[in-house]
Amino acid sequence: MKTQAGFFDEEERLEALSRLGDPLARVAAVVDFEQFRPELDRLLAHHVKGPGGRPAWDRVLMLKVLLLQRWYGLSDRQVEYQVEDRLSFRRFLHLKLGDKAPDARTVRAFRTRLGPSGVEALLDAATAEVYRQGLAARPGAFTGPTFATIRRRPSPGGGAAGGEGNGPPVPPGT
Repeated sequence: MKTQAGFFDEEERLEALSRLGDPLARVAAVVDFEQFRPELDRLLAHHVKGPGGRPAWDRVLMLKVLLLQRWYGLSDRQVEYQVEDRLSFRRFLHLKLGDKAPDARTVRAFRTRLGPSGVEALLDAATAEVYRQGLAARPGAFTGPTFATIRRRPSPGGGAAGGEGNGPPVPPGT
């Protein structure tokens, strides 16, 4: 039976994803990706668009697309499809259902403009920030990464009970 989409359907679906433990919502809640804008601006400073044409995609949004590619093992075409298909990806990118999303050609052009060393440095820095915020990205194929809460070493001079503390993260597998 076909029903007409309701005004609050998207909101209700997002709430359901949150209840089910959307890992991207966890990342978005603890990492301020705006901190990478100055480095993106620096790397892309020589790529100023002239007048005319479509407006450029937001640089932070595009960085997050590259992170989705890394974490989920996706090609440019696959990430284009998944952003169109997956509500959790759209929420992570701050895109509503009716918003346009970057296509594969745009993703490839953005990566090319950053250059291989710029891409790796930014993705490594963003992944390190996720780790610093207490989550560890374990990349996975198609189903995606698992973000696990990191155990922390007890702080020098005491620390909280149960091995928790403000000390450095304990590397996974130890």
